[in-house]
Amino acid sequence: MNEPTLASLHPHHLSDMEFNQYLNSNLEQGSTRMNVPRVSRHIELSRSYQAGDPVEMIDWRAYARTDELIVREEKKTAHTRVSITLEANDSMQWPDKQVIGDMDVCSKLNIAARIVLHLAYRHIRMGDQVDIFLREQDILHERRIKSPLEVLNHFSDWQALNFSLERILSSFSPAEQENTSPQIAYWISDLCHENPKWMRGAESVKSFVLFHILSFLEIDPSWIVATDSYYDRKTRLKEYRGSDLIKDDQYRHKLRDWRRSIQRKCESLSGHYIFLSDRSTLSLYANYLDEIAEPSRLHL
Repeated sequence: MNEPTLASLHPHHLSDMEFNQYLNSNLEQGSTRMNVPRVSRHIELSRSYQAGDPVEMIDWRAYARTDELIVREEKKTAHTRVSITLEANDSMQWPDKQVIGDMDVCSKLNIAARIVLHLAYRHIRMGDQVDIFLREQDILHERRIKSPLEVLNHFSDWQALNFSLERILSSFSPAEQENTSPQIAYWISDLCHENPKWMRGAESVKSFVLFHILSFLEIDPSWIVATDSYYDRKTRLKEYRGSDLIKDDQYRHKLRDWRRSIQRKCESLSGHYIFLSDRSTLSLYANYLDEIAEPSRLHL
């Protein structure tokens, strides 16, 4: 049986499990853990007293019973300001109906929009402040998410029209500028258009995650025709013969080098780089979220 993929991602997916973990994590609200100790009533948070610990943190009842200095400490939590930016350039709407035909394929925008709403649902349930930005060419749109129900309503609306750009845009309002002070920022794009704005965004936040989304048709070179010519999208000055790209797996090598260059840029800014396609499984996506979850527990 095939594993479900991102093409079926719903805001509810993984969220019940994540929310239960959140409820059991002694976090009061929000996903930011503040470095402000306070006395805890939870026995499981007990630890031995260390020199320098505030005296008021000592459990004196435990001391009377055991003659040991025990500290019960937990961390306060706070709302986290979360920014989710979706790049919706023309290339994100590929492959279109003409290319797809009878294939079981969806557009990159479809996958990206599903991820946007899943992340928004995940954070809004934790009590975070969530702003979604949609960047269409050089035009910026925004939406402040108010509740989990609002996310689910957007998902139903967008899905009804197969996540068309027109339908998605109808949920947004014009924005003067992107939020410059989030604590967690997600950027979701195919990165087929050179846009240094994601790098500037990565420099100004505590936790930055770059989702690089491609169609599996862009990853699988089996469609390349040996007798055709292909051009660099940026300049259209460099020509590649299909036979050359197929030979020695040149297409895959160039794709790998491009992805690695983006990953190096992202990681040089202390960001997280995540590469996904419409054929990526939900379990792979969940693993990536687990990997970035701990760094997102910011210590302020």
